[in-house]
Amino acid sequence: MAVNLINNYEFLETLHSGGRTVIYRARNQVDGSKAIVKTLKSEYPSLADITRLRHEYQILENLHINTIIQPLGLETYKNGWALFLEDTESLSLGEWIVSHSLSQIKFLEVAISLVDAISELHNHHIIHKDIKPQNIIINPLTGTIQLIDFSIASRLERESPTVSHPDLLEGTLAYMSPEQTGRMNRTLDYRTDFYSLGVTFYELLTGTLPFTSNDPLELVHSHIAKIPIPPHQVNPEIPEAISALIMKLLAKTAEDRYQSAAGLKFDLETCLIQLQTTGEITQFIPGHADQAGQLAIPQKLYGRDAEIATLLNTFDRVANGSSELMLVSGYSGIGKTVLVAEVHKPIVRQRGYFISGKFDQFKRNIPFASLIQAFQSLIRQLLTERDAQIQIWKERLLSALGNNGQVIIDVIPEVELIIGKQLPLPELAATESQNRFSRVFKQFISVFTTKEHPLVVFLDDLQWADSASLKLIELLMLDSESQYFLLIGAYRDNEVSPVHPTIQTIERIEQAGTVIHNIVLSPLQLNHVEELVSETLNETARSQPLAELLFNKTGGNPFFLTQLLLSLYQETLLVYHLNRGEWEWNMAQIHAIGITDYTVVELMARNLRKLPKATQEVVKLAACIGNSFNLEVLGIVKEQSSSLTAAELWSALQAGLILPLSNEYKIPLVFSAEESSGISLSDVRVDYKFLHDRVQQAAYSLIPEQEKKQTHLKIGKLLLQSTNEEERKENIFTLVNQLNYGTDLLTSESEKYQLAALNLMAGQKAKAATAYESAVKYLKVGLSLLEDGCWETDYPLILSLYNEAAEAVYLTGDFPQMQRLIEVVLQQALSLLDKVKVYEIQMQAYLAQGQVSESLNLGLSVLKELGIDLPDEPNFSDVQQALAHTSSVLGNKENEELLNLPLMRDPHQLATISILSQIWSSAYMGSPLMMPLIGCKQVDLSVEYGNAPVSSLAYALYAFFLCGFGEIERAYQLGQMALGLASQFNLKNIETKTGGIVYAGIIPWKEPLSKTLEPLRSNYFLGLESGELEYGHYCIYEYSYYSFFSGKPLVSLEREVAKISEALKKANQENSLEYQKIVWQAILNLIGEADNPEIMKGKGYDEEMMMAPDIQTDNQLGRHYFSTYKVMLCCLFGNYLEGLRAIGILEDSLGATSGQVTVTIYYFYESILRLGLYENGSDAEKTLILARVEENQVKLQKWATHAPMNLLHKFYLVEAERYRVLGKKLEAIEMYDRAIALAKENHYIQDEAFACELSAKFYQSWGKQTIATAYMTDAYYGYIRWGANGKVQDLEQRYPELLGSVLNPASNIQTTSTTASITQETITSSSAIDTSILDMASVIKASQVISMEIVLPHLLDKLMKILIENAGAERGTLILSHEGKWLIEASGTKEDVQVLQSLPVEESTDLAIAAIKYVIQTQEDVILKDASTEEFLSNDPYLQVHKTKSLLCLPILSHGQLKAILYLENNLISGAFTTRRVEVLKMLSSQAAIALENATLYHTLELKVEARTQELKTKNDRLEIEIKERQRAEKAADAANRAKSQFLASMSHELRTPLNGILGYAQILNRDKTLSQTQKSGVKIIHKCGEHLLNLINDVLDLSKIEAGKMELQTSPFHLPEFLHSIADICRVRAESKGISLIYEPSSHLPLGVCADEKRLRQVLINLLGNAVKFTESGGVTFKVEAFPPQTPDAEPPLITLRFLVRDTGIGIEPEQIGNIFLPFEQVNGTVRQTEGTGLGLAISSQLVQMMGSSIHLESEVGKGSQFWFEVELPLVEHCAEELKESQQIIRGFVGAPRKILVVDDRWENRSVLVNLLTPLGFEVQEAMDGQDCLNQVSSFQPDCIIIDLVMPVMDGFEAMRRIRKMPEAKNVVAIGTSASIFSSQEQSCLNIGCNDFLLKPIRDDQLLSCLGSHLDLEWIYEEQAVGSAESSLIPASIPPHLSEAIAPKAEELAILFDLAMKGELVTIQERVQRLVDGEPRYAPFATQVIHLAKTFAEEELLAFVQGYMEAGQ
Repeated sequence: MAVNLINNYEFLETLHSGGRTVIYRARNQVDGSKAIVKTLKSEYPSLADITRLRHEYQILENLHINTIIQPLGLETYKNGWALFLEDTESLSLGEWIVSHSLSQIKFLEVAISLVDAISELHNHHIIHKDIKPQNIIINPLTGTIQLIDFSIASRLERESPTVSHPDLLEGTLAYMSPEQTGRMNRTLDYRTDFYSLGVTFYELLTGTLPFTSNDPLELVHSHIAKIPIPPHQVNPEIPEAISALIMKLLAKTAEDRYQSAAGLKFDLETCLIQLQTTGEITQFIPGHADQAGQLAIPQKLYGRDAEIATLLNTFDRVANGSSELMLVSGYSGIGKTVLVAEVHKPIVRQRGYFISGKFDQFKRNIPFASLIQAFQSLIRQLLTERDAQIQIWKERLLSALGNNGQVIIDVIPEVELIIGKQLPLPELAATESQNRFSRVFKQFISVFTTKEHPLVVFLDDLQWADSASLKLIELLMLDSESQYFLLIGAYRDNEVSPVHPTIQTIERIEQAGTVIHNIVLSPLQLNHVEELVSETLNETARSQPLAELLFNKTGGNPFFLTQLLLSLYQETLLVYHLNRGEWEWNMAQIHAIGITDYTVVELMARNLRKLPKATQEVVKLAACIGNSFNLEVLGIVKEQSSSLTAAELWSALQAGLILPLSNEYKIPLVFSAEESSGISLSDVRVDYKFLHDRVQQAAYSLIPEQEKKQTHLKIGKLLLQSTNEEERKENIFTLVNQLNYGTDLLTSESEKYQLAALNLMAGQKAKAATAYESAVKYLKVGLSLLEDGCWETDYPLILSLYNEAAEAVYLTGDFPQMQRLIEVVLQQALSLLDKVKVYEIQMQAYLAQGQVSESLNLGLSVLKELGIDLPDEPNFSDVQQALAHTSSVLGNKENEELLNLPLMRDPHQLATISILSQIWSSAYMGSPLMMPLIGCKQVDLSVEYGNAPVSSLAYALYAFFLCGFGEIERAYQLGQMALGLASQFNLKNIETKTGGIVYAGIIPWKEPLSKTLEPLRSNYFLGLESGELEYGHYCIYEYSYYSFFSGKPLVSLEREVAKISEALKKANQENSLEYQKIVWQAILNLIGEADNPEIMKGKGYDEEMMMAPDIQTDNQLGRHYFSTYKVMLCCLFGNYLEGLRAIGILEDSLGATSGQVTVTIYYFYESILRLGLYENGSDAEKTLILARVEENQVKLQKWATHAPMNLLHKFYLVEAERYRVLGKKLEAIEMYDRAIALAKENHYIQDEAFACELSAKFYQSWGKQTIATAYMTDAYYGYIRWGANGKVQDLEQRYPELLGSVLNPASNIQTTSTTASITQETITSSSAIDTSILDMASVIKASQVISMEIVLPHLLDKLMKILIENAGAERGTLILSHEGKWLIEASGTKEDVQVLQSLPVEESTDLAIAAIKYVIQTQEDVILKDASTEEFLSNDPYLQVHKTKSLLCLPILSHGQLKAILYLENNLISGAFTTRRVEVLKMLSSQAAIALENATLYHTLELKVEARTQELKTKNDRLEIEIKERQRAEKAADAANRAKSQFLASMSHELRTPLNGILGYAQILNRDKTLSQTQKSGVKIIHKCGEHLLNLINDVLDLSKIEAGKMELQTSPFHLPEFLHSIADICRVRAESKGISLIYEPSSHLPLGVCADEKRLRQVLINLLGNAVKFTESGGVTFKVEAFPPQTPDAEPPLITLRFLVRDTGIGIEPEQIGNIFLPFEQVNGTVRQTEGTGLGLAISSQLVQMMGSSIHLESEVGKGSQFWFEVELPLVEHCAEELKESQQIIRGFVGAPRKILVVDDRWENRSVLVNLLTPLGFEVQEAMDGQDCLNQVSSFQPDCIIIDLVMPVMDGFEAMRRIRKMPEAKNVVAIGTSASIFSSQEQSCLNIGCNDFLLKPIRDDQLLSCLGSHLDLEWIYEEQAVGSAESSLIPASIPPHLSEAIAPKAEELAILFDLAMKGELVTIQERVQRLVDGEPRYAPFATQVIHLAKTFAEEELLAFVQGYMEAGQ
């Protein structure tokens, strides 16, 4: 490892690396001593990490114990600290046990040593808290045991662990005691280490832990509630005595464990002695000798068993879904909090959350203080969970809170840490704000109250609760939708009276029907005190007098009792006698001292006085702050650092009077005053609380009474000085509460002013949180600080205080006090605008008190002052005038223009439009004609001064009134614009109001009434969300209203309306609730749940009692709604006279709904009523009636043109009735039928039925009884479908003669003759048909439908709907038989059928099972007219519960077999299933049985087909997956190949570039005549080395090309026989050297010349022959070449097929290896590189042959040999002759004028090569360094040729050439592109852009000059060469002249050398010719040249040299 040095220590090794720390072994470089170094792992460790390390050192430096590892020092290291510890060369017990077998005796020895170590630790008052094998070390040599890791150890005698996420608990969870988890209602003391020791012992002996789980919470639950398996049951070899000892250590409560280390050690030693002496342990009782040496009062609850059981039972109910309230009351100290904490255990089991808050006597004005405290702790718990879980909480919270997240953040800022920043909240009126807060808080809590996580909220000290908190508690407990929620409240019942707000809140909750569980805690009885004292002192008889004394002195108060006991112990009045092992006390001494005479507060004060003076002072200040307090705040008020304050508090912590609320309390204690000055503790929250309220009370009592106010004032001032503006806002309540204690002490006006401003801020914040009582208190204090003269000096402040106070007082309901405040403002305010706020408050107050007129009049007077004069009692003319004026103001402005008007900013106009909005509600209720004037005025102001948020509502109101005046199209457009404008402002309350007006008052004039239902319902929820309850509830009422009149089924609507009524009741919305009850009662009347259907009296509404107050208070809207339903009921039930009286009320109240579509109902029913009374009127009355109806019809017809779907059928029905009274029968018939048809088409089921009824009455009056019967029957069933059972009964009573066929059905359907007689009637109406004929038509139609359907689900759906419709049933079920079981396959209603459920019938709870079983057994019908009253099947449970009325159970038979059962119900009427209906159903059922059989068969086949299809699909899917996998693999391979190609190309480019310079200059120097021979030789060596490297590059690229399949064959003609002979000769030499033969067998038909790639063909044949020779040890190799006619004989040029065959007698190839032989790197035996060679030969050969259009075939037999062959088809060369090689001539110049060459290259060396090559030849050469430079020079230089590199910076060659070709002067210049890239595409691209040729780098001089000569038409001048002698001319050109006399070796040797040269084995060649010279010196000249060529890598020259001698020899 890297060397690190700290304080002369060098790190040697890493011993352990944990999550937070790293432990090293280090050596001191000075003295060689070793040490253990513990460092912090993080580069930037947290303050908590540093604290743990310093805390550990702080503990260790004061412990000088052998059993504790000793510290050497603490040093700074990097950004943290390093702790140096002694190195004892020990191992952790966990490591040691791995390498040592642990016998029972050895275990006991280790255990005893370990107990000794823990004992010494406890004697020094240290609790380790993390005992485990890893923190115990043992010296392998000495066996010494020591404890390590004190980072979380405690120096307190007791700690109270806080509840946190299991992952964040201090310690190791697997070894942690139950109380250390924080979920046991127990404090933590030294006995927690005994539990951890028990776990360690358990693990050492059994090899496993008592509890294992990956779930931290499961581990916590196991420690708390589960008993581990005893060790002796895990390992039978463990003695039961030791097992019992360990189990005692593992007791769940500390009292049941060992109480002392001495007692534990005694037992261990006893076991050890017995084992050593007898080999077994007998007569052993664990803990027999155990006695606690210190006072430990048991923490169990005495005398509270019943209360605990009540508490736990309540939680169990909550965990199962209930929501409950439990109250625990009793005196202070009685044990309320401790009792409630018992719920911790089951909460862990249910994975619930427990949160608590405590109301504080010093914080009683802070709204929601306790609830905030509780939920802050919950949010902090959530923030400790994993990121994924926090994200889930975030999503849940955002989903629940919507856009109102800021509501919760304002109260609980920590929520923002989870959900992030939220949108600012729109300002709302106070009522809306309170509504919003209440709803959002309920939504917030609902997130945490789930089945997975029940929530328990404990609020302590309710006697000090603020009113806002009490209201919220009431709201939460009255929420019927709440689940999994337990609210526990505790209060001191002796401190509250019957009129106390807490008690009144509890009574209201009880009165609302919520069950409250009360637990009243009484003082402990004497027997309980005796039990406590007895168990504490382990005495029974002796302790009884002491117990009686304590009982008498404390009155059985548990807190007082325990504190008195502790005081006796601390005063040494209670002493433990070690020798005798018992407690001693002296009763006389106790009485003498008088300690028992103190009260509990005096006793606590006495204990506090024992603390150091500095501690007392800081505790007194803490008492002023509250029951819980923060260190930073305490430091501020103490005017000293946090560290010093924490140090001064330490004594109180040690005494147990102050408890830390988290482990952060250690942080300020580990730093000295000097160190802490450089450390910021602002990010660390260190909180404490008093042990008990009585301790706080005692500490507060230590402050002299006269100093208390001054102390609070000082605290407030210090806090104020230490906070900035933002912090003041956040902590305003804390600040103001302290300062307000000392208002009497303030003398400075500036201080009073400042405090008044702070109280204003506090009041505003409290009001915003809907804590109105608290707000009033703060604001009153603020007002009390300012004098009357402040109206002149501090006007803005005092005005704001009065305004806010007036509103807050109004919101508390104190109207007289509000009025007094308002009057002051009205007297003192300087301007009208300053008075507007209180005017608005006063108007709201009037309205809240029901004083509608006063509210309206006040608003009108204020408007007059603002310049708006509205008439006090407007008339219709005023309305018309206002509408006309607004119309002119709007002019022709388009909606878009209105939508984009600027914002209104004028304060005067904003005040005006605000007042107009305020009086809207009072005008709506008291003066309806005022409403249009208000709306018009608001629109006028908006158009003139710009849009305000309320403008959208104004436009909507104006549009609403336009509807009343018939301008529906304009109104509809304005309504849509108003919705858009409201959306723009994004104010939910305005959107609610606007939407309410538009959807309720405007849309129905244009669209179906049913289309408004969902928007109205959504608007209701929007109103709840925004707090705009008035309009939200208006919307839900209108939803009910329109649902009724749009024809929704009444039964389901009644349930919905009842729920809405309940919601309105809970919301205390009296007006909306009253209107809702009206519609509810109307529905109840219609469904038959009223004594008189015409009188609205029942459980919903009582018109006699509830209507009179409405008339008195002039609530016209209430009268309107009532009279609307009243008129309808009178019409339906035929009481026309009563209806006419109701019409009068309705007419009078029309102004309340001017413009609303419900006005059409008035005109419709008025016409029906008057025409119904027409016959009984006088002639004059008749004339008036017709005139009135004519007026009404004109209006209806006009409105119907805009919304025919809503109104046209009503118009036609009135027309029918008009024609009826006029005697125009044919016209009446037509109108009736039109009305019926349109009502049915638009789903107005009630109007359809009503039209049928009126039509039937018309036909009856005409004497057409049969037709009347048909229509009345349709009406009857129409009302049934609507659910109007009351109306159905009315028809039965009034028209029995017309409903005879329904009420008294005949046994048979009418005969044909009857049918014929009916058809002879002259009525043409399609409805005039007898119902029996209708039934027969239904049968025919239904049969057709059934028989045409074969798909089972579709058949079931259609069949059920047909059967239900024809039976007149409400719901039905079809039960089919399947394999002996009866299954429900279809069920539902006419509208909705669920099919293929396959539910066993016996599992259904929605059927009369007894009826179905009866049908199964008897195959008979079951028809019950009233199942609830008939004795048959009366014992059926379903019928008993549901009181079913009509029931039908019908068997469906097929071929005599029961196939199905039809079950039908009608719960609306009795006797619904008549005999005729049953006959119809039977006819349908017979058809159904056949259809079901066919469909079932088809379904079965379909399932089989589906299964087969699925099987095929699965296979296809699998195949598709395989294809995709293969494609993925191919893509990956392609990517790899591309990467490889790119690499090779890049490598080639990088190598070729320098080679260009090397070879270029070598060529240039080679032309230099001045060079000496030696220099020329060197140049040639350079050139040959460069050429060799270039060849190597080309070879690598060739291999790459082959692998990539991109190799291209270069064909050329060659002499075939010579080619084959040379190959045979080469390979024969190698064969003969091995002693085997090589036979060449050419065909006699071989052609002389062919065209092929000679190089590649040679490569293949030499590979095949070489392998044959290599793997043949005996026998020989045959090389056979044959010629065959081509497959395409007429090809041009002519072709020939050649077969090449190589046969050997070698080792052969295994059959299984044949498939791999052509793979790269594979050899004959399948292993890589088993013999010489690369294993690439056959792979390359195979691929080359494939490129030639063929493949290599192989036959082989192991031990006998192999045969390879392939065939290729090659073109013939007809004239093949030897070509003479010309000797190379050196070019020295060219003929003609000089030519200009422009050389373009970014590399200077490349340009230099070309310049130096071309300039000596006579070219004028100029250079350019890139494409841009080239363009700049072309025009001026005008070159003949440009040699340009294609890849360059700035501008590349491609772009440069494109531009050059566009230049006129350079259009025809010759251009030669160059590049080092080997991609063929680059060459083609080069030619495409206009280059004439391309040269690959490095550029050869001969290629370049050839290229220039060709394109520039040059005639070259060559250097003259000496002509050799005739003899020398016979020497091959490849042999240098000076070697012409060299003697060559034999032909065989030459062939071998040639073969070696072909393979590139240059080293082997050198070795071979050297051996040749050693044997024959005469070969020296030849050998010298070969070695020279081989050393210089001149492979081509070497091949030519050897081949020249071979040819010369031939």
